[in-house]
Amino acid sequence: GGRLHGRLTVQSEVGRGSTFTLSIDLSKAGMESRGFRTRMVKPADLSEEGQRDSIASTTRRAPAIPVLSGNILLAEDARDISNIMSAQLESAGARVTVVDNGPDAVENAYDGDFDVLIMDIHMPGMDGITAIKEIRNRGVQTPIIVISADSSEQRCRECSEAGADGFVPKPFQRIPFLTEVRRHLKKTADTGNQDMQKPIRSDLDLSSPRMAAVIAEFVDTLDRRVEQMETALQKNDTETITRLAHQLKGAGGINGYMCVSDLARQIEESLARADRAAVQRDLHKFRSFAERIRAGL
Repeated sequence: GGRLHGRLTVQSEVGRGSTFTLSIDLSKAGMESRGFRTRMVKPADLSEEGQRDSIASTTRRAPAIPVLSGNILLAEDARDISNIMSAQLESAGARVTVVDNGPDAVENAYDGDFDVLIMDIHMPGMDGITAIKEIRNRGVQTPIIVISADSSEQRCRECSEAGADGFVPKPFQRIPFLTEVRRHLKKTADTGNQDMQKPIRSDLDLSSPRMAAVIAEFVDTLDRRVEQMETALQKNDTETITRLAHQLKGAGGINGYMCVSDLARQIEESLARADRAAVQRDLHKFRSFAERIRAGL
């Protein structure tokens, strides 16, 4: 104890145990006291059961971070907030697209292939409530989570009536926020998996052999057209994709497949924005549609 400038004393009592006291003058020992912790050790702590209780009382496990998988649209105009939210979502495994105003939120929600939309209430161009209503009016059923500093009952009810599915109050904690996002991603995955198994049938009456043959001929061309567009995308041949998408936009509805016309229009709009990633997602969805249309014949 000489080098530490301290002393060690022992006090014992029969049947009760011993108390060891170590005193150190840290200033003389050349050490700083920051970061040191002391704890009284009781005899019960030295038993096996006591050790387990002691460890449990002093050790706290960090809560597990939810694992996310999917495409998320984040509509938030405050850059410092959107940056940290994007980082949290991406570190959990999600892919994030950020917009900073209401009109862009509506257009991306309608054109993009997103699994969850996260929407701020106060945004330039169009407030969040109006944006949510417009998104729902366009037929988009993607789950919408609202983030807002106003977590009053009236605000929550207003968001729900507009078409929102979830609400996260600001300021938010990372784990509850990611847990809420994961909950809606799981809903999307479950519903999406069910929908993707359903055959797509023509709206036209196929009782006529002639009509059935014409529709079947159109369906037989879908795979080839998708392959041509995918090859053109690899070559950056937007002219070919535009031409084929325009053909399908007209032919789809005429043959009783409005989903084909809608998706072809979406491809045209993605091309107009020069959004290669969106075109690739559109073509992937088109291939899925082709399989379900064949199954519906």
